[in-house]
Amino acid sequence: MRELTQAIRRSNKKSSKGPDGVSNRIIRLAFDEEDLAEIILQTINNQIFKERKYPQTLKSARIIPLPKPKQGEYRPISLLPSLSKLVEYMIQIRMRGIIEMKLPAQQFGCRPGHSTTQALKRLLHYSGMAAGARQQFGAIVYDFTKHMIEYQNKYH
Repeated sequence: MRELTQAIRRSNKKSSKGPDGVSNRIIRLAFDEEDLAEIILQTINNQIFKERKYPQTLKSARIIPLPKPKQGEYRPISLLPSLSKLVEYMIQIRMRGIIEMKLPAQQFGCRPGHSTTQALKRLLHYSGMAAGARQQFGAIVYDFTKHMIEYQNKYH
Protein backbone atom coordinates (compact mmCIF):
# COMPACT_ATOMS: atom_id res chain seq x y z
CA MET A 1 0.00 0.00 0.00
CA ARG A 2 2.94 2.33 0.75
CA GLU A 3 4.34 1.88 -2.77
CA LEU A 4 0.95 2.48 -4.37
CA THR A 5 0.36 5.56 -2.22
CA GLN A 6 3.77 6.92 -3.23
CA ALA A 7 3.07 6.22 -6.93
CA ILE A 8 -0.33 7.92 -6.77
CA ARG A 9 1.03 10.99 -4.95
CA ARG A 10 3.80 11.25 -7.54
CA SER A 11 1.43 11.00 -10.50
CA ASN A 12 0.55 14.14 -12.43
CA LYS A 13 -3.12 15.11 -12.00
CA LYS A 14 -3.04 17.00 -15.28
CA SER A 15 -1.60 14.12 -17.32
CA SER A 16 -3.57 13.13 -20.41
CA LYS A 17 -5.73 10.01 -20.39
CA GLY A 18 -4.40 6.90 -22.03
CA PRO A 19 -6.31 4.55 -24.33
CA ASP A 20 -8.40 3.30 -21.39
CA GLY A 21 -9.85 6.78 -20.82
CA VAL A 22 -8.95 6.74 -17.10
CA SER A 23 -7.12 9.79 -15.80
CA ASN A 24 -4.78 10.08 -12.83
CA ARG A 25 -7.33 12.38 -11.23
CA ILE A 26 -9.97 9.62 -11.30
CA ILE A 27 -7.49 7.13 -9.84
CA ARG A 28 -6.69 9.58 -7.03
CA LEU A 29 -10.40 10.01 -6.27
CA ALA A 30 -10.90 6.25 -6.30
CA PHE A 31 -7.89 5.80 -4.03
CA ASP A 32 -9.57 8.01 -1.41
CA GLU A 33 -12.17 5.26 -1.00
CA GLU A 34 -10.57 2.52 1.11
CA ASP A 35 -12.45 -0.34 -0.58
CA LEU A 36 -11.45 0.79 -4.07
CA ALA A 37 -7.84 1.33 -2.97
CA GLU A 38 -7.75 -2.25 -1.66
CA ILE A 39 -9.23 -3.58 -4.92
CA ILE A 40 -6.65 -1.68 -6.99
CA LEU A 41 -3.81 -2.90 -4.79
CA GLN A 42 -5.11 -6.47 -4.70
CA THR A 43 -5.40 -6.53 -8.50
CA ILE A 44 -1.87 -5.21 -8.91
CA ASN A 45 -0.40 -7.66 -6.39
CA ASN A 46 -2.27 -10.73 -7.62
CA GLN A 47 -2.17 -10.19 -11.36
CA ILE A 48 1.24 -8.64 -11.82
CA PHE A 49 3.55 -9.32 -8.91
CA LYS A 50 2.45 -12.81 -7.87
CA GLU A 51 1.56 -14.25 -11.28
CA ARG A 52 4.34 -12.28 -13.00
CA LYS A 53 1.99 -11.46 -15.85
CA TYR A 54 1.60 -7.94 -17.12
CA PRO A 55 -1.94 -7.47 -18.50
CA GLN A 56 -2.10 -6.85 -22.24
CA THR A 57 -4.49 -3.94 -21.68
CA LEU A 58 -1.79 -2.08 -19.75
CA LYS A 59 0.66 -2.52 -22.63
CA SER A 60 -1.41 -0.59 -25.15
CA ALA A 61 -0.75 3.07 -25.91
CA ARG A 62 -2.44 5.85 -27.82
CA ILE A 63 0.10 7.51 -30.11
CA ILE A 64 -0.35 11.22 -30.79
CA PRO A 65 1.79 13.26 -33.19
CA LEU A 66 2.99 16.57 -31.72
CA PRO A 67 4.09 19.24 -34.18
CA LYS A 68 7.75 20.28 -34.14
CA PRO A 69 8.83 23.90 -34.66
CA LYS A 70 9.57 23.13 -38.31
CA GLN A 71 6.38 23.12 -40.41
CA GLY A 72 5.18 19.63 -41.38
CA GLU A 73 7.37 17.70 -38.91
CA TYR A 74 5.95 15.77 -35.97
CA ARG A 75 7.22 13.99 -32.89
CA PRO A 76 5.11 11.03 -31.74
CA ILE A 77 4.27 10.59 -28.06
CA SER A 78 2.69 7.52 -26.49
CA LEU A 79 -0.06 7.93 -23.94
CA LEU A 80 -0.08 4.90 -21.66
CA PRO A 81 -2.90 3.84 -19.34
CA SER A 82 -2.64 5.68 -16.00
CA LEU A 83 -2.69 2.44 -14.02
CA SER A 84 0.20 1.17 -16.14
CA LYS A 85 2.32 4.17 -15.08
CA LEU A 86 1.55 3.47 -11.42
CA VAL A 87 2.52 -0.19 -11.73
CA GLU A 88 5.72 0.66 -13.62
CA TYR A 89 6.67 3.13 -10.89
CA MET A 90 6.08 0.47 -8.22
CA ILE A 91 8.21 -2.04 -10.14
CA GLN A 92 10.92 0.60 -10.56
CA ILE A 93 10.97 1.25 -6.79
CA ARG A 94 11.43 -2.47 -6.09
CA MET A 95 14.11 -2.95 -8.73
CA ARG A 96 16.01 0.16 -7.69
CA GLY A 97 16.06 -1.10 -4.10
CA ILE A 98 17.70 -4.34 -5.25
CA ILE A 99 20.10 -2.89 -7.82
CA GLU A 100 21.21 0.39 -6.22
CA MET A 101 23.48 -1.23 -3.63
CA LYS A 102 25.24 -3.26 -6.33
CA LEU A 103 26.19 -0.30 -8.54
CA PRO A 104 29.67 1.20 -8.28
CA ALA A 105 29.96 4.65 -6.70
CA GLN A 106 31.57 5.89 -9.92
CA GLN A 107 28.42 5.30 -11.99
CA PHE A 108 26.34 8.44 -12.35
CA GLY A 109 24.00 7.69 -15.26
CA CYS A 110 20.37 6.68 -14.68
CA ARG A 111 20.59 7.06 -10.91
CA PRO A 112 18.65 9.46 -8.71
CA GLY A 113 20.90 11.88 -6.87
CA HIS A 114 23.83 11.20 -9.22
CA SER A 115 23.91 13.95 -11.82
CA THR A 116 26.44 14.81 -14.49
CA THR A 117 27.25 17.90 -12.42
CA GLN A 118 28.36 15.67 -9.56
CA ALA A 119 30.45 13.58 -11.93
CA LEU A 120 32.17 16.72 -13.26
CA LYS A 121 32.81 17.95 -9.69
CA ARG A 122 34.42 14.63 -8.83
CA LEU A 123 36.53 14.77 -12.00
CA LEU A 124 37.68 18.31 -11.17
CA HIS A 125 38.42 17.33 -7.56
CA TYR A 126 40.65 14.40 -8.51
CA SER A 127 42.37 16.30 -11.31
CA GLY A 128 43.05 19.18 -8.91
CA MET A 129 44.49 16.79 -6.32
CA ALA A 130 46.74 15.22 -8.96
CA ALA A 131 47.90 18.64 -10.23
CA GLY A 132 48.64 19.75 -6.66
CA ALA A 133 50.75 16.65 -6.11
CA ARG A 134 52.36 17.09 -9.54
CA GLN A 135 51.01 13.73 -10.68
CA GLN A 136 49.48 12.76 -13.98
CA PHE A 137 45.76 12.36 -14.18
CA GLY A 138 43.59 10.72 -16.83
CA ALA A 139 39.94 9.93 -17.37
CA ILE A 140 37.94 7.84 -19.81
CA VAL A 141 34.55 9.34 -20.60
CA TYR A 142 32.02 7.65 -22.86
CA ASP A 143 28.78 9.12 -24.19
CA PHE A 144 26.35 6.21 -24.43
CA THR A 145 23.53 8.37 -25.78
CA LYS A 146 25.46 9.40 -28.87
CA HIS A 147 26.63 5.82 -29.39
CA MET A 148 23.06 4.52 -29.16
CA ILE A 149 21.81 7.08 -31.69
CA GLU A 150 24.56 6.09 -34.12
CA TYR A 151 23.74 2.40 -33.54
CA GLN A 152 20.03 2.98 -34.14
CA ASN A 153 20.67 4.99 -37.32
CA LYS A 154 23.04 2.34 -38.65
CA TYR A 155 20.96 -0.75 -37.91
CA HIS A 156 17.34 0.44 -38.00
